[in-house]
Amino acid sequence: MAEQGITTVVPESREDVDGSQYEYDLFISCHVKQLKWVVEVLLPAMENPPLSLKVYVFERNSLPGEVIADARTTAASTSRKSILVFTADYLQEEWNQFEANMAQATSPGSNPRCIPLKLQPCEIPDRFQSYHTLDCTSPIMRRFFWFKLLKALDCGLEEHAHLLHRKYPFRTPPC
Repeated sequence: MAEQGITTVVPESREDVDGSQYEYDLFISCHVKQLKWVVEVLLPAMENPPLSLKVYVFERNSLPGEVIADARTTAASTSRKSILVFTADYLQEEWNQFEANMAQATSPGSNPRCIPLKLQPCEIPDRFQSYHTLDCTSPIMRRFFWFKLLKALDCGLEEHAHLLHRKYPFRTPPC
């Protein structure tokens, strides 16, 4: 598939370490205002080698005629991990809240599948306070962004974090 300069070749389904089958490696939930950052920074790093993950983003992967709630629920439940890109805009959007609820519902405590990512200054909802958040609002914390994200994705490739940092330098989108 080629889109926005992104090419990826991935198998149809993936198996997790516990033997569970997933259609996607990663579900990314973001507000449409942060879609540019997701497409330009996050997707190339996730979908191209060395990671080559199969990623679902509603704005790209949903099809005309699909029931929106069904598409989002299926995406969250059939993905091995979910990234919630928190911003003030995200927290105001009802569909983003729906996606966050679906991602959290598929993330039992013993198998954390939900990765909260604080992209811009905002208040993380109380129900996500028990999750360690990948905080991108601090320049010092952004230095560890790729390492911590790869570690949270359990893809066994965190040693490639320094390559991603050079190839996809972290840029925080404006508020």
